Order: sequence, then C-alpha cells, then structure tokens
Amino acid sequence: MTTSDLQATRTSPGRLVIRLDASLAGAVAPDDLQMSYVEGGPEVTVNPCLASGVIPAGATACVVRAGSGAITNLAADGNYYVYVNTTTTSRWIIRRESEDVTPPTLFTPASQKKGQLGRTVKVVSACSEACQFKVTGFIKVGNVKLPLRKGKGSAPALVSKVLKLRLSQGALQHLSRLHAKHGKAKIDLVAMDASGNKVEQQVTVTLR
Repeated sequence: MTTSDLQATRTSPGRLVIRLDASLAGAVAPDDLQMSYVEGGPEVTVNPCLASGVIPAGATACVVRAGSGAITNLAADGNYYVYVNTTTTSRWIIRRESEDVTPPTLFTPASQKKGQLGRTVKVVSACSEACQFKVTGFIKVGNVKLPLRKGKGSAPALVSKVLKLRLSQGALQHLSRLHAKHGKAKIDLVAMDASGNKVEQQVTVTLR
C-alpha cells in the first residue's frame, strides 16, 4: 500500500462523525441541521451528498442526508450523530437550519424632520421585519446636554413607527431657563427582531 492509497477523494471520502446533544437542536430534526466549515477564510456551507455519499463537484465536503445513504439520526443515547464526508480537515460548525441569525434592516432617515424644541422628541423608523424599538439620547443646546427619557415601541414589517423621547420635568425647567431658540437631539436607535438579532443607528433631530 502506498501513501496515495490513503488519500480521500470525492468518490471515496473520509467520514467525520459529529455527536451533538439533541437538546441543543431544539425542535429541528437531524436532517434539517445546517453544516458549515471555516478553513482560512469565510464560513462555507456544506451541501448534501450525492447518491452513495459522493461529494458534489467543486466541493471538499458534504453532509449525509436522507436519500444519500443517510445515517444522520437520533441515537438511543439521546444524541444526534451527524455524518460528514470530506476530503479535508477544517473547523466544523452546526446550526439549526431554521434559526434566524440575520439582523433586520432599518429604514430610518439619519436626519429626521425638524421638531419643536420642547418636552418631546420624535423619531420615525421602519424595519424590514417585525421589530421592537428602543431609543435613548439627549438634547444639546449650546454646551448643555439634557438627557431624554428612554422610548420604545414595536411595529410590523415595513410599517413606520413614531418613537417618542421626553425630557423630565427638571430637564424641561432647565431648558426653559436657557431661553434657547434651537438645539439638536442626538438619538441612539436599536431595533430587534423576533429572533433577538439587533441593528443600531444614530439619528439627529434638529429642534427649533
């Protein structure tokens, strides 16, 4: 036997067996788990094997699924066994395929419509999916910063939401003593989708 006899190929690959606690997969079935790997670059998704476990052309690995000699299953010991046919070694990653890991997209003008210098500051935002919003910030008049109370709200996908932040009574009295005619509100906006993915944006509102 020569060294080349031990080299894995697409049609005769090595087999990697990954044991996973079934509780980590939640309600996702073994054949719905997503497999990927990292090898000196961006994360690469591992696609299902072809018939008889053959690795697809151009790939270095495949995950054994139903219809390709599947032996991915839930064992009696309460673990999932995920089988990967591969011609290389890498850092392997398993995810629940249905898991949402993409942050939503915000549709929020960085410079908002001018508002009235007073107790309430309004920010308008929309999200690419149903989101929970939180806003914090302050009003700046000259060198004076007046903190705003936090605001929050929610909205369905692509529906604009008006979020309100208010000055406390003490901050409002301070503003009144300044006799200011204009100022700016600096707002930090955070939106979170149902899966907990977050996106942040800074917003400026001119106040007159």
